Amino acid sequence: MVYHQIIVKPQLMIEKAHQLQNSVNWAARHALDPRNTGLAAVSAYGTGDGGEAPADPRWNVWIDGSYTNIDDSQPISGYDSDQTVGLAAIDYKLTERFILGALIMGSTSDTTNTGSVFTGSSSTDGWGAGLYGAAIIGNALVADVSWVYNSTDNSSFDGTDTASYSSHGWIAAGNLTYYHYVDNWRFSPSVGINYAYNRDDAYADSMGLTFPQQTQKTGVFEFGGQVGYTLPSENSGSAEIWAGLYGEWTYMREVSPSFGTVTPIPTRGDDVDARLSAGVDVSLNERFSLSLSGEVGGLAISDFLSATGNARAALSF
Repeated sequence: MVYHQIIVKPQLMIEKAHQLQNSVNWAARHALDPRNTGLAAVSAYGTGDGGEAPADPRWNVWIDGSYTNIDDSQPISGYDSDQTVGLAAIDYKLTERFILGALIMGSTSDTTNTGSVFTGSSSTDGWGAGLYGAAIIGNALVADVSWVYNSTDNSSFDGTDTASYSSHGWIAAGNLTYYHYVDNWRFSPSVGINYAYNRDDAYADSMGLTFPQQTQKTGVFEFGGQVGYTLPSENSGSAEIWAGLYGEWTYMREVSPSFGTVTPIPTRGDDVDARLSAGVDVSLNERFSLSLSGEVGGLAISDFLSATGNARAALSF
């Protein structure tokens, strides 16, 4: 139980915050194209003639689903975890340069401890709700921010005892992205930051041992960018192929109190990592678009790898 709170949960929080951050950034760059602030439809890059578009539609709805496998192969405290995160959102274009929206989030995870000392398994089932917004600054910058409240049910098994307890917390995230276009090419360097807070309620396990309330805090600063190429099309649809590379600095990974067991729990000290991502964004028409992408993290961390598959869809009306 303690192992889940100290080792596994902070990494799940980091991955969930990263997913929220990526999803809102995607929604922002599809609703607010810096090349054409009059573009009302959700579309891939390479569409629009640069002229004024009709004021309607101004509503935008989108869904997002991701599956992440986390493989920490440290010999003593390793684990294998699967986390699924789903998002559903709606936003309104208040002006041609600003959107404001609300979203709901659901998540589940299953973890098996693979290290030689800390056996057992754990699972989570959570939901959340929050707000987000995005705006074009000047002619080429898009800023987006998001905030989500989370409630989670947790269960753990350490090989002999079981425990169940509830958690409450929140995630805040933001990005600043610069867009530069050369013919069909898109270059978009960006910086982003996220912060996640979680508080586990006090609980007693199946043996009657009591554990106090505990908090986990994580924070990650991201920097990097994407390069995309829009395939030419003779109709209203289009497709952009893109790839991205990002560095990460985990500026906070704090657990309090960080109580241990008879055997001290070896926590990770890695705070710098890199992620590689690639995908395709397809605009079927001026109102409906799809996105498929994949991402690999842990490129700068030994004995650690995360892999994510993601699918998104958006509809404007």
